[in-house]
Amino acid sequence: MPRISVNNLHKDFRIYERPQDRLVELILRRPKHKVYHVLSDISFAVAEGKSLGIIGDNGAGKSTLLKLLVGTLQPTGKFQLGVRLLLYWSSALGSILSLLAEEISI
Repeated sequence: MPRISVNNLHKDFRIYERPQDRLVELILRRPKHKVYHVLSDISFAVAEGKSLGIIGDNGAGKSTLLKLLVGTLQPTGKFQLGVRLLLYWSSALGSILSLLAEEISI
């Protein structure tokens, strides 16, 4: 059984031309934004005792994925984790993101 299991994870951002368009959209109930799909259909599983590396080009969504996993960002869809993930920035290693996992009761 995997310790971390992510199925069908999505993240979209709403992009507004002007900051006041958010308020106009709320009042008029008409879309004033463009949807920018950042991540779509991300699925993976990590077994106990195994590691996972996330690599990719600049702008590929690596940091966004990690922020979704630790709860800093809310996903567009839903996903479940069997562990609590903590993210910390390792400046000693030249700005490499490091990920720690610790078990929680479900």
